[in-house]
Amino acid sequence: MSMPQPEKANPEIQENLETIDVQRKKNSSDHRQADNADNQHAELTSTRYGTALTTIKKRRDFQSIRGGARWSGPAFLMEARPARLMPQRPPTKSSPLEPTSQRRVAAPAIARFGFTITKKLGPAVTRNRIRRRLSHAIRAALASQSAAPYDYVVVARPPALDRTFTDLIKDVTTALNYIAKAKPKAARDTTSP
Repeated sequence: MSMPQPEKANPEIQENLETIDVQRKKNSSDHRQADNADNQHAELTSTRYGTALTTIKKRRDFQSIRGGARWSGPAFLMEARPARLMPQRPPTKSSPLEPTSQRRVAAPAIARFGFTITKKLGPAVTRNRIRRRLSHAIRAALASQSAAPYDYVVVARPPALDRTFTDLIKDVTTALNYIAKAKPKAARDTTSP
């Protein structure tokens, strides 16, 4: 059996197909340009709120903040103490040794945030949503003002789930301003038994 030979295309049809291919390529590049313009516009108008928050993870850090300056609102309670200087990591075996004077220099203190969302507020999905909402509200508030270098603990309350986002941002801004003026007590040392 022999394979059927394809018929030779009519030159007119061939020319139309080539024109269509050229138009497709042109349209696809136009779409790419439009997509790039949309992406640039999205970057300019995005709702990103700066960098990620530095979070508190360890129990002893949460406990060291207890008894500091407090602000209480309908959606959350915020408690804070001045942050301690963060010690730099000692040099590793793979990194060159630094002079002793440089190794003992502490990094500047930064604002750190811890979130406490108890199981009373609902299942994990609800608790995570509350945590995200509060985190984004804090990031939005920090986009317009800077936080003092304190360690903050945010204890969520049930209205944090339903409160409007603009109200959450206002609450966070009010809390940060109040705590900055309250001059919290120094951080407690929880490392000793």
